[in-house]
Amino acid sequence: MRSLRQAHGEHFATAADLRGELAVHAVVLAFVVATGGCINRSGMNLDCQWPTDPPRPLDLRHADHLRHLAADIEVADELVVRYRDEKGGRRPRPWLGIQVRTRMSNLPSAEHATACRARMTDAIVATHGVMPSQIADVAQRLAARGADLPVTLPVLLFYGFAAWVGAQAIRSRFADDPRPVQLVAVFLVSVAVAAAVVAVGGLWSGVFEIVRVGNEHLSFRASRIAWPNRAPIWFLAAMIGFWAFGAAALRPSRPA
Repeated sequence: MRSLRQAHGEHFATAADLRGELAVHAVVLAFVVATGGCINRSGMNLDCQWPTDPPRPLDLRHADHLRHLAADIEVADELVVRYRDEKGGRRPRPWLGIQVRTRMSNLPSAEHATACRARMTDAIVATHGVMPSQIADVAQRLAARGADLPVTLPVLLFYGFAAWVGAQAIRSRFADDPRPVQLVAVFLVSVAVAAAVVAVGGLWSGVFEIVRVGNEHLSFRASRIAWPNRAPIWFLAAMIGFWAFGAAALRPSRPA
């Protein structure tokens, strides 16, 4: 007859396997969504040429028109980065669907970027009948889109797993220690878990954005990623949230 410990061990192994499978599925789903939401269109190039976009006036009072302009701006951003890298001697080339710089160069390229930006703005104005000031206004809003679900969901799953591991470690090591020692342990582990969540969130959001825009050189677009910009908020939320895990782990067991 199997012991109770062996039965519990099998249960926890099964639960750990299930959590691992869920995490893998979440990562795969996020990559599928990222690929499906790529900003690249047919006709993307290194020559700062606007890709084919059927002319139509945009009324920015309508949400779908506003989204179309935001997408155009992101396409223009990508073309500017590609053109600047090409003219700057960095030779971006496609690899697995993502533009990768094949050389490092210090050649001046700011003037090329400025010229390409002006050309892209003129193309959007001519195609959709919007004002340059409207384009600039919508471009500023791109940084306020918040955290994407394909970024947030895998990080939340990682947080749940890290918090569970940390809580189990506290329970096995500090269950019989005095209360002050337990509180210090919970605080220190909460800091470690929160730091890990912020680091993983920053790394994953960067990878996701690279896949989404189709270029490993994010350039100025890196400043629009939500996770790094809100790292103190994520850190504090993860730390405080872990206190609940720690309190549950140290709760005295009810007598049988």
